[in-house]
Amino acid sequence: MRRDRSLDCPKRRAKSSAKRVDPGRLSEGVARYMDYEALAYWARSALESSSELPTDVAREIERRRPGYLRSRSTVNQQTFSGSAHDWERLMLWTGDHFFQDAKIEGWFDAILTQVRNHPRAIRTMEFADHCDEVWSSKLPEPYPPFADWRREADLYVELPG
Repeated sequence: MRRDRSLDCPKRRAKSSAKRVDPGRLSEGVARYMDYEALAYWARSALESSSELPTDVAREIERRRPGYLRSRSTVNQQTFSGSAHDWERLMLWTGDHFFQDAKIEGWFDAILTQVRNHPRAIRTMEFADHCDEVWSSKLPEPYPPFADWRREADLYVELPG
């Protein structure tokens, strides 16, 4: 069997891990991860803000990630709350709680690789960065509902110049 030497170690590991799962199951995992990631991007500005988490954001996170806010409150608030670590912690927590099967079975790297290259995920990330720029001085009031934000993210196109 010929090895693809053009792939670096993480890419080789992801390619190998994709062989450990049915393609339909992998596609479903990628779609689910993108949905979870979109929620995290939507909440990122609020999570990283030094002010209190808006009620609507807390409610949506609790509805879609039950238990995360409790786990967040047990962590040293000086270390994580209101920092970029909060967003990262949310994504790590999500992987640990909602993708245990993929981690245990060894195909979680394949999910991450496909998400990083998926047009919808890229568009969502770019829209989140745009929102961060627009909201840099103050969170919007009211904070946009997640469904509306997600719809806007799906339609987002960054025009040149």
